[in-house]
Amino acid sequence: MLRTGKVDKMASEKKSEKKIHLVFVVSGSPVKLNVELDETLAMVFPEAVKKAEIAGDPKLDDWEFSFNKVVLDVNKPIREFGFPEDAQVFLNKKAGAAG
Repeated sequence: MLRTGKVDKMASEKKSEKKIHLVFVVSGSPVKLNVELDETLAMVFPEAVKKAEIAGDPKLDDWEFSFNKVVLDVNKPIREFGFPEDAQVFLNKKAGAAG
């Protein structure tokens, strides 16, 4: 029985290594999401704008993600950015974007 507990704990730890809690600040509105480390920012975009209640049909090309004032590549897996837990990732409209 004790051995099963260790296996369950290890499985739980491995699972938690695959996700991270991030705070996406979408046009000033914070949205906390639990995201997969293998997902890209482009994949997270629809959920972030939906939870932030952005009106209309926002297009990814009109937005940019940034962290520590650095614009991020939306096609990279989230794990490559090395975000700390609960990092604030900013999502703002690009200058000159329609809407």
